[in-house]
Amino acid sequence: MRRVDPDGDPELARALLEGFAEGVAWIGSLGVECRPPVPVLGFGRGHQIDTNHYLDTCERLVRDRGGEVLTGTSPRGRGSARRTRGSTDT
Repeated sequence: MRRVDPDGDPELARALLEGFAEGVAWIGSLGVECRPPVPVLGFGRGHQIDTNHYLDTCERLVRDRGGEVLTGTSPRGRGSARRTRGSTDT
């Protein structure tokens, strides 16, 4: 991952890699088909999923638990921009 995104957050990369199998299993537990792994960008593997089915399922889960899904909004705040290691904005 460092080769593809050298300024990426190493802790985030580690968390992604360590939790990848569990994340794929969770998506499958929602009833969303996860295809067999395939090479991705020459540095790892990924699973093809029906993204619309996945997002619709996540939206239903949020709403079923009393949450609200906002659409047509603009991002703002700290999470709205890609942050990299060494960023000075707060």
